[in-house]
Amino acid sequence: MQSNIVRFFLLSTLMAMSFTLVYISFSYKKELEANIEGALRLMLSDIAREHLDFGLHHEEMDFFSNEVKKSAYGNLFDDMKIKRLSQLPEYETDRISTYEKLADKEYLYLSCSRELLNKKVMHFTLSTFALFIIIYIILAGAFFLYIRSQFRSLHCLVDFCTSQQEDMSITPVCNGTYEVKNLRNAI
Repeated sequence: MQSNIVRFFLLSTLMAMSFTLVYISFSYKKELEANIEGALRLMLSDIAREHLDFGLHHEEMDFFSNEVKKSAYGNLFDDMKIKRLSQLPEYETDRISTYEKLADKEYLYLSCSRELLNKKVMHFTLSTFALFIIIYIILAGAFFLYIRSQFRSLHCLVDFCTSQQEDMSITPVCNGTYEVKNLRNAI
């Protein structure tokens, strides 16, 4: 019975921690994507407002790219591309993108690679998983020791009953509750 209780609580704790880890990682990824899209939108609106009339040069794109990289999420921007398009491209799974509508059915399209984002999310997930495993081991060990201490007096009596001693008249001193003491006297 003791082992079934321990298994039940250990498995249910493991499942709860797994679902929590998946939820936290998914939320973290969505938040990072939203922040990157916001930074791209901000950069794109600055480009459209200030520099579009003069034509966008690679030096200006490098300037904006360097300014964004100085921000808190700057280490997530990689392989930035800006295009002036007449039709928006299909959704690209490997890129985070945003666009701004210009006059005459044209769009200004800005995108960056998801590779650094995926690496950061993977690192976060592995770090969180390691933390969860450490916490799980500590909690499982504490729970196991607690359950073991609760059943110590019963284990003492069971060990006495299963031992093959010649003198069975000497009962062991098994401290415990009133019920354990009555059971010891009955043996």
